[in-house]
Amino acid sequence: MKSAENLTLIVDGREIKRKVFALTLTNTSQYGGGAVIAPQADPKSGILIAVLIPKLNIIKSISAIIKLFNGSISKLKEIEYIEFKTLKIKRKSAGLFHVDGEVFEGTTNTNVSVIPHSLRVIVP
Repeated sequence: MKSAENLTLIVDGREIKRKVFALTLTNTSQYGGGAVIAPQADPKSGILIAVLIPKLNIIKSISAIIKLFNGSISKLKEIEYIEFKTLKIKRKSAGLFHVDGEVFEGTTNTNVSVIPHSLRVIVP
């Protein structure tokens, strides 16, 4: 079983340290398949949301999964939401990360930023 990882996050220039089991970065509310990870997310806002999930015991994990699919996971006090425009993630060692379901090998430092209104979609 995966253990929690100590991360240093530089959020819009402000440093915070957290021990997390999972970290999700999003500008939309859902993972897909009906899993609502960040109900407050708005893809038009120009803001990204970091969802910090600590390691939970089995009871809390079951509750979190239920809440993930009924849209109320944000009510769990253990889940932390941080809005940002720029984020640097510092890890002690390199590790894997996922982008839209694809797995990549990461480094010890990852930079993330939002570029508002950068995607143009033409609908016939």
